[in-house]
Amino acid sequence: MADMPKYQCNQQVSALQISEVKFSSEGGGFCTLTFEDSSFSPIDVTQQYVEKYTPQAEGYYVVYADGNPGYVSKDRFEAGYAKL
Repeated sequence: MADMPKYQCNQQVSALQISEVKFSSEGGGFCTLTFEDSSFSPIDVTQQYVEKYTPQAEGYYVVYADGNPGYVSKDRFEAGYAKL
């Protein structure tokens, strides 16, 4: 996978805007996130990720400097982060 774009708030993150959140029909406890930037492949996230963040289309999938993934709503992300 190519390097995700970098953004800065009170900490630097890599982030992609989510275009679709599709839940697994196989009961595997995960969902697939598809991104607005189609040059990035969709990724599967765990049930724990979904329960913790409740990702929504138009929000942002983020990866913090320590490698941990997260989620930020569209309004919060766009109000607080600047693209580097």
